[in-house]
Amino acid sequence: MPLPRKKRTTPSPGSPSSTYDRKQFGNWIDADGDCQNTRHEVLIEESRIPVTFKTSRQCVVISGEWHAPYTGRVFTDPSLLNVDHVVPLKEAFLSGDNTWRRQKKVLFANDLKNKDHLIAVFRSAN
Repeated sequence: MPLPRKKRTTPSPGSPSSTYDRKQFGNWIDADGDCQNTRHEVLIEESRIPVTFKTSRQCVVISGEWHAPYTGRVFTDPSLLNVDHVVPLKEAFLSGDNTWRRQKKVLFANDLKNKDHLIAVFRSAN
């Protein structure tokens, strides 16, 4: 008589997980293929003045002017800023996205459709 198979204790790659791991949400992506990833799209959108770019391709923002909402400070150097998820990814996970596949989590983390989803903030206040 064959032994019963053990149930899988860790999810296979790309399957839902019951343990939060920030890596499940991936990195910033370039969803529209214009060479600007989500971080740079937010920096461009939120700068109070026209941004400047590292090269003529206009992929990487190197200056602008941002008002950081948590601190009230104004920044011109984007390296001092993080792009923050207004609803923290861990909260989204605990609220039900733990059933989502990795691709949906990455798309959620990079969602630019809701203008209040991602905001530029002073990195130490994130």
